[in-house]
Amino acid sequence: MEKRDLGIPVLYGITDRRSFSFLSPDEYLELAFRTRASILQLREKDLREGELRLLLRHGVRLARRTGKLLLVNSATSLALAEQADGVHLTSRQSVSKAVQRRRESGRKDFLVGKSVHSVAEAVRAESEGVDYVLLSPIFPPISKQSHLRVLGWSGLREAVQMLYIPVIALGGFDESTEPEVFSTNALGAAGISWLKREIEQLWR
Repeated sequence: MEKRDLGIPVLYGITDRRSFSFLSPDEYLELAFRTRASILQLREKDLREGELRLLLRHGVRLARRTGKLLLVNSATSLALAEQADGVHLTSRQSVSKAVQRRRESGRKDFLVGKSVHSVAEAVRAESEGVDYVLLSPIFPPISKQSHLRVLGWSGLREAVQMLYIPVIALGGFDESTEPEVFSTNALGAAGISWLKREIEQLWR
């Protein structure tokens, strides 16, 4: 996974602009790029394709200006067309299709990541050609209810030890637990809630 001077470990923010209805999408994204996140995943499922495309274009400009990475949730073709840094696939999406589109585009620097919910899924995703995995839930998520089995520190450490590609941890973290995430040699910690808190602080 290309670091682009992001430093290790990294903070991976997942967007949720609906929590900030008083901000325009562009204003929200501008604040998101001012947080500690070095990687941002644009995850705005309710937007129509045209609206998402416009927001993505603004995000790409912000990413180039700040030196951060911008990934798009699910939409490989859109991410490639708008020169995003990569795509993040859901646990049910095909890796082979995304990798094929990357090959056809000639974008060797285009990242393909995937959400996984067990060590076995992580190992399979690595064998399919992803550049990193987002492993969750390590602990019960703060931002939503989840029926998935909590993996805990032991699950995170096992994944980090077994995989050659970077592992980013998601689920139940805050600023106080970040150091322990990083001590496992995971590439970083991801979240929606901490990004929301930092945006709230910046807006005030």
